[in-house]
Amino acid sequence: MPRKGFVARRTVPGDAVYDSDLVQKFINSMMWDGKRSTAQRIFYGAMEQMGAKANAEPLVVVQEGHREREADAGSEVAARGRRELPGAGGSESIPAAVAGDSLAVAACADASWANDDG
Repeated sequence: MPRKGFVARRTVPGDAVYDSDLVQKFINSMMWDGKRSTAQRIFYGAMEQMGAKANAEPLVVVQEGHREREADAGSEVAARGRRELPGAGGSESIPAAVAGDSLAVAACADASWANDDG
């Protein structure tokens, strides 16, 4: 975090298969220890299963689910650690507004890990 100036929010480039930034955000949130190809294999396999069960385009199903989660999450407040005490060197949790998009992706990723059959 810079002391001066504004840092623009970076845009996430689309994934290789669907060219969707939303899909790339899901893959990035699923990735552990830099294992991008493993996360892609898991995610695209799940996309194929969703498309077969819903009899629809998998990307449309993911976008609808994300829209519902984003509407539920809205612009919530989350606790973020900040160095607030001058001179003391401590940190405390400060409530800060978080974008609904990042909360929706995180909630879907958490739900997918919670429902893991393996």
